[in-house]
Amino acid sequence: MTLVVGIIAKTGVAIAGDRRQTTGGQYSATASNDTVQKIFKITDHCGMGISGSGEIGVTLVESFLQDKFKEYNKSEPSILKVADDFRQYAKNKYTEWYQGPFYEKGKIDYLHIFLAGYEKKGRFSDPKIIRMFSPNFEPRTSTTGFTSIGVPTFANYILNRIYLKNKFKLQEVVDMAVFCILETASQDGSVSEEIQIATFSIKQNFKFYNQSKVDEAKSRAREHRINLQRLFLLKRQQKEKSTTRGPKRPTQTAKKAT
Repeated sequence: MTLVVGIIAKTGVAIAGDRRQTTGGQYSATASNDTVQKIFKITDHCGMGISGSGEIGVTLVESFLQDKFKEYNKSEPSILKVADDFRQYAKNKYTEWYQGPFYEKGKIDYLHIFLAGYEKKGRFSDPKIIRMFSPNFEPRTSTTGFTSIGVPTFANYILNRIYLKNKFKLQEVVDMAVFCILETASQDGSVSEEIQIATFSIKQNFKFYNQSKVDEAKSRAREHRINLQRLFLLKRQQKEKSTTRGPKRPTQTAKKAT
């Protein structure tokens, strides 16, 4: 399975995803590979995360980028145009691939993607996240400022509890996304602790973190977990001290006075 998280910060956009691909099923052995790419650069100010059938997803994204390479290099589009272009391209490919007597109705490879990027109004502004599902790839704009696809239960819970739109800096939402992945991986073996991270902003083009920076983000996320544990322990220790503390003894001054 997969977990890919996209979060809008007040200073940019972060995308993070695990790198595990699992094969097998209920009645067969399960194998995994932790080197799979699930995040893609679309333009300097737009990225994509994918979940579902990874092989179909990679084929679709790579062919889409090849088809749009010259156009997007000549004039970088807004996320709204990218979403419309990808919707039409992906829908046409699914219609081409999944038809005829060799495919039963409904027996198609599932693909869930999201685009994160900027709307262009003379200059880049208004970051957006847009999700799409196969086979029709109808665009759905996130209203929360974040999204998670694949195995989203833990990530959605965490982000709904702690994320505040337009309040966090870019590194803070990177740590938040990585924290979501590590927490999910600790509970669900289909998600890996091997992580890929990418960021971009109005002033900074899309870039992937190198392994050293990924490890630093993972270390900070683990420290957040420890800090949460310490917070709860501190509250308990304070409560224990208040209940075990006996009546106050008279001070030395009070003794002399008597």
